[in-house]
Amino acid sequence: MGRGGRPQIETELRALIRRMSIENPLWGTPRIHGEGELLKLGLAVAQSSVAKYMVKRRGPPSQVWCTFLRSHAPDIAAMDLFVVRRAKAKAEGRYKGRSEDAERNDGIGRMIAAGQSWSSI
Repeated sequence: MGRGGRPQIETELRALIRRMSIENPLWGTPRIHGEGELLKLGLAVAQSSVAKYMVKRRGPPSQVWCTFLRSHAPDIAAMDLFVVRRAKAKAEGRYKGRSEDAERNDGIGRMIAAGQSWSSI
């Protein structure tokens, strides 16, 4: 008497699915199955089977907040200092900012008065 249900997929295919999920931690079931990585190889497998044989992960494969801050701290600090220096200079009257372009402002006023939209600029 035989077992019921669908037949198991081959051991080599199961190993390939596991290997793809290990070597590409950002790929999920849709990428391995749905976007055709297995289909490109000519292997037709159900998405549920791919999910079943993928390596289960403990947490998300993305970096954690501390890693992000450690990686980008110098750039964040540099941007913060720029903003502080500009704000301080503006408060002391040393920062003039971008000069006003009266001709441009008049043109925008005429455009709005004529009922034109921003997409016609």
